[in-house]
Amino acid sequence: MKQSKPMLDISSSSSLSNSSHRTCRSARSGHAAQLSAALLLGGLLAVVPQAFAQTATAAASAEVANTTQLEQVVVTSRKKREKLLDVPLSVTAVSAKTLEDAGIKNVQELTRLTPGLTINTSGAEAAVTPTIRGLTNLNGGAGDPNVAVFLDGVYLANPSAVSLGLLDMERIEIIKGPVGALYGRNAFSGVINYVSKRPSDILEGGVAVTLGTQGARTASATVSGPIKEGVLKAKLSASVDELDNTYKDKVNGLTAGGFRKKNAQASFELTPTNKLNISGGAYYGDDFFQVAAISYMTGNCGVLITSGVTTGVLKQYCGEIKQQQAVEVADLSGSGATGNKREVLATHLRANYDAPWFDVSTVLGYNKVKQERFSDFTGYRNGIPFLTTTGATVYLPETFGGRFDTDDKSVELRISSKQDQRARWAAGLYYFDGYRDTATFVGLDGSNLNGQTLASATGNLYLTSTGQYKPANVTTTLSTEKVSSEFLSGEFDITPALTATAELRHTVQDKTQQSISPTGVAGTLLTKGYGFNNYRGTLRYKLSADAMVYASAANGTKGGGFNPNAALTGTYTYEQAFKPEENTTYELGGKATFLGGKMQAGLALYSVKSSDLQISGPSDNPLITGTLVKNFGSVETKGLEFDLAVRPIRDLTINAGLGYVDAKFGNGTYDFNVADVAGCAAIPSCAGRILTITTPQGSSKAMDISGMTAPQVSKVTFNIGTQLTHPLANGWNWMGRVDYRFESKQFPKFAQGNPLGISWIGDRHLLNLRTGFDKDGLKVSFFINNVLDDKTPDSGVSNVRLNDFNGQMMAFLPAGRSGGVTVAYQY
Repeated sequence: MKQSKPMLDISSSSSLSNSSHRTCRSARSGHAAQLSAALLLGGLLAVVPQAFAQTATAAASAEVANTTQLEQVVVTSRKKREKLLDVPLSVTAVSAKTLEDAGIKNVQELTRLTPGLTINTSGAEAAVTPTIRGLTNLNGGAGDPNVAVFLDGVYLANPSAVSLGLLDMERIEIIKGPVGALYGRNAFSGVINYVSKRPSDILEGGVAVTLGTQGARTASATVSGPIKEGVLKAKLSASVDELDNTYKDKVNGLTAGGFRKKNAQASFELTPTNKLNISGGAYYGDDFFQVAAISYMTGNCGVLITSGVTTGVLKQYCGEIKQQQAVEVADLSGSGATGNKREVLATHLRANYDAPWFDVSTVLGYNKVKQERFSDFTGYRNGIPFLTTTGATVYLPETFGGRFDTDDKSVELRISSKQDQRARWAAGLYYFDGYRDTATFVGLDGSNLNGQTLASATGNLYLTSTGQYKPANVTTTLSTEKVSSEFLSGEFDITPALTATAELRHTVQDKTQQSISPTGVAGTLLTKGYGFNNYRGTLRYKLSADAMVYASAANGTKGGGFNPNAALTGTYTYEQAFKPEENTTYELGGKATFLGGKMQAGLALYSVKSSDLQISGPSDNPLITGTLVKNFGSVETKGLEFDLAVRPIRDLTINAGLGYVDAKFGNGTYDFNVADVAGCAAIPSCAGRILTITTPQGSSKAMDISGMTAPQVSKVTFNIGTQLTHPLANGWNWMGRVDYRFESKQFPKFAQGNPLGISWIGDRHLLNLRTGFDKDGLKVSFFINNVLDDKTPDSGVSNVRLNDFNGQMMAFLPAGRSGGVTVAYQY
């Protein structure tokens, strides 16, 4: 039988609450039943004032007072186990219990509990882009990510693998700010750490089933326990998560936004001696997503298109990006379009040895990810108009997508001193070897051509004789990345209260890239090596056993990339590659526990200067008229992150977080992609920023974006979660929870046809309600997600369509209001 043990609730605001054993009190059971009914009918917040009214009574009981203390969180954010309140970093840690109680199923939903983190996606969990402290990619994905993601200590290089199925997590740690000295390249603005549960010492397990609206259905099971007592233990988990759709075309009945996810995870832990521990695990995900739900905005500003099938239509869209039309879903059954398929294998093997004078650990990782996305890119069920050679107009669906396959392995060796010494140190080596195979798919479903020939040359783009998608016409890009680094850190207690920490990492990054034509002809092999250093210096002062303040200076580095369209020979070959992007961050922070452990709070103030932005600019080569990714300009960011956890009585926990970020482009930052578009001059906010710059091609128009807010950044993020529990009669317990998340407006990424600042995604308000009952391992819970039915788009993109290459703003729409019930049993 499963032994009783305390349950830990790591809150969304860097806090951990203890779900304590509760004694049933019959005198209160009737009142609790009334409360639960009121919450189900009138909302959970209605009971909060009543709960606070009980504080005085609760305080009179020493037993109750002891159970109102918030649990101390233990994390591994600095690659060692320590209390979160002692970590001189801004960290949000979310436990398995909080993930379950709040109904969090993927990393995008994790933003509901994390101040200062926003995540954008181009639908169907493709191109998942986390943004922390106002730093985001501006190069269209040509370089490395801004936020590094790790699963059990192993770097996930494929951006498609960022959104893992949260199958069996112990916790998720979100580290804010550059930690490249600890984690290596691409920990540029922060890190997301997935930490899986370890196998248990006793036999335990559980099953859960969820049924909901829109055909939502989920089933999961896990079993964990010893194989040989005290020596070997293992864990196995599996789940299936399906959703029929989020939107339905009311004309043809086709659907968008559905998915099917199949995930499994296995792990083991071997302890042959009390000095040696060996553990490992494997995660496997087989996911499929329908085409994303999109809605186009009709152009309302700029200039009129004067030729082609869209003559007389305004080019640009100004104002709030939102659902402007009912979702239309095209029938793509004859085009080869498949939606988004993703297959992830992520493995790790770890060994820890407790030597007499130091500790040794090593982590080996192997990851293989295959993703292919090919879906509707017009938002119209009948497609967009094309002219034929006879002058007739035919409507064809347009499809877009790509392949992003990666295969990588890594190893890290770390030696560290014992942690009970006044002077502590760690040193080690890291090596990564990665391979990627990518391609972009653009095509037309020509099933409506009926033998006609398109007038435009683009009509032959990726068409077979019947107008279907032709994979043989796709150019493939093969890339490799080899990374080696050495790292060293030292920590010294200057006094019992004052501690100084220094961390340093030297990294060498070698990359190659080569294009393979549809006929198999290999292009020029591009190669480039980079060497850079990352550092972090910290002073931490313990004001008391329950409070500390810290100050730090750190830098982060995001890897460089290639420009395949640069000159292959001659003077300008140096433009074939762009170098890494850098940032320097200064941070002041503090963390404390108040009111006898009933309240915990943390505050971080920061200033960031990001330089050598990877942004498009004119080539130095006068023969190249387009733009290349270059290094110029800066983003300057100032902001704060605040979190709070309160447990005024044993049955009530409140967690809140606030993020504020003011991220603006520095002087001398220009957008060369947009200002030469005629429509920009017709938009006052854009026209006033046009300037002429002398380039090798002569006089070039550019838009001065200095002082403008960086894209994909919400200036304000706020979250609050309230969870109330109460014992009922006959051993039953009740839980009610409210979660609210606010994100202020964002500007989408700028590109040709979409000048920065003319359009934006509006404020987002997400409200979730949950309530449930449990007894002896059985739990039944009910939920309503997105109570307000907020359909603020996940992102907005200016799409260049194939009929005349004029763009049209489109919005990727999120799921609306949904609800359901979950039944779970743990033994």
